[in-house]
Amino acid sequence: MWLHIDPSGGPPIYIQIREQIKRAVATGFFKPGDQLPSVRDLAVQLTVNPNTVSRAYLELERDGVIKTVRGVGTFVSEKEIKIEYAERVKLVKSVLGKALVEAYHLGFTEAELRELFEETLKEWGW
Repeated sequence: MWLHIDPSGGPPIYIQIREQIKRAVATGFFKPGDQLPSVRDLAVQLTVNPNTVSRAYLELERDGVIKTVRGVGTFVSEKEIKIEYAERVKLVKSVLGKALVEAYHLGFTEAELRELFEETLKEWGW
């Protein structure tokens, strides 16, 4: 299965589902127009409550990652950027700043971080 849930702690399960679907879309595992499992099917596969999957799907739909067509299914949305460039830069800088703080406390050098960043971009197919 492409989605792995850790029920023993960490983020709530609906957040784990949401973030893994976002990653699957970002890495190209799911392409725009691809159909996702139904709420019920994914809940059965993950052995979680359907309300948990439904909450993750609702947040993904709110964020524009997926689109649900009643009676048809849930699909990956076409990439549509709704946030202005300056706001997107601000959001990404905030996330990168948090990662840099963690990297600093883990003892990474600037050169090591640059190398890791390049490796990660390649892994994601960018």
